[in-house]
Amino acid sequence: MSPNISTAPANTITVRGTGFAMSAPDKATVYIPLEARADNAAAVYENVSKVAQQVVPEISSAAPTARISTASIALNADVQWIDNSSVLAGYISNVTVTATDVPLTGVSQVLSAVVRAGGDSARIGGIEYFSSSVGDVLSQAREEAFEDALRKAEQLAGLAQKTLGGVVRIIEDVEPSSPTPFARESKTAASYSADMPVLGGELTHSVDLQIEFELL
Repeated sequence: MSPNISTAPANTITVRGTGFAMSAPDKATVYIPLEARADNAAAVYENVSKVAQQVVPEISSAAPTARISTASIALNADVQWIDNSSVLAGYISNVTVTATDVPLTGVSQVLSAVVRAGGDSARIGGIEYFSSSVGDVLSQAREEAFEDALRKAEQLAGLAQKTLGGVVRIIEDVEPSSPTPFARESKTAASYSADMPVLGGELTHSVDLQIEFELL
């Protein structure tokens, strides 16, 4: 017996339908890398730890409802290539603090707080936006995707001189929302002196349906 036996009707047609919907973000995740340099590993680790101790309370004060976590900690030798040879120039330590569930209206205050508390050791790693209404938005996109697939199937069935029957199988693929990225800055965060305008824009959500219909 062949292992590839299908239980689906012999006469079927499979089409894809795509639906899109927009939502306005109301929350964000803010990525905050902190960096310190020193001549020895112990000193650089202590320095970046002090910066983190200063920054974290300021984030909590600027966004009391945010959830704060340490995403990563790194300690590395700073090896530079000088006169055709590698030279140990010191050590670099990085800590990335992540603040999630930050209200969109509070993102600017969080960034300014990080700048003030972290000084030249602070960096702005990026912002990712989210919408609390994503469930309703995906429902709209799903309906649009089904209607799109149905139109295609009806047209193809007519071209084949067949009658479109019932749905045999549906496979859904939900694409992640496309957040508007916050511009990354190569300069130190301390170069900013006022609250940065943060505009969430809109998020695009898409649903892709692969639907198999019976042909009569």
